[in-house]
Amino acid sequence: MPVSAFPYIRKYLLLLVFPLVILMSGCFEITEEVNIAANGSGTFVYTVNMSRSKISLDGIMKRDSSDGYRVPRREEIERDLTKAQSVLARQPGISKVTITRDWVNYIYILRCNFATIEQLDLALENLSASFSRNKKGIPEARDNFSYSGNTFSRSSHYDASKTSPRLGVTDRNILRQANYTCIFRFAKPVARCSNPGAQISKDGRSVMLRQNMLELAEGRKTLANTISLK
Repeated sequence: MPVSAFPYIRKYLLLLVFPLVILMSGCFEITEEVNIAANGSGTFVYTVNMSRSKISLDGIMKRDSSDGYRVPRREEIERDLTKAQSVLARQPGISKVTITRDWVNYIYILRCNFATIEQLDLALENLSASFSRNKKGIPEARDNFSYSGNTFSRSSHYDASKTSPRLGVTDRNILRQANYTCIFRFAKPVARCSNPGAQISKDGRSVMLRQNMLELAEGRKTLANTISLK
């Protein structure tokens, strides 16, 4: 699967085993969680779950190449994960950074605390820049979150018109089986959400939005969501 086909999901997968994703032929799940306390601080959790493609990945990891692409060694991926953890840990307002790896089931989880949502946003942009060749970062990794106390916004800067035409049949088949889920939790109750696909929990303090990756890539769905709090 060509790397150029995935600017949308590369924003964090660049730091979490992205080489495996572009080689796999099965489905995967991405979950983005933001938990915000009353004072605006909180926790960020980003999970890449490729367990449903375990058999396929077990075979791929034993090869030197797959479909014309070099298969990265586990040591290389570990090195990038360690670098990502180190870069994030040095960012202002970011603390308790961990990246857990489950190499048996291919599940990788990034966790960190943030003092403000603005500092989290900047930290993730700087993280993408540290892995970028031009050190400018990935545009889709910028200005994703904002919080004013009564309003939380999850923005999306993905331009489907540039990427969708380049998606091949294999790309579309893989993305069709993949999902991206956003879960946001608050100290205050939620009044309403702008994204029609978002669901408010029974206790009224969290919002979940689950979108199919192919629909995101084609621009038919979006992760953008403005959440008003009571």
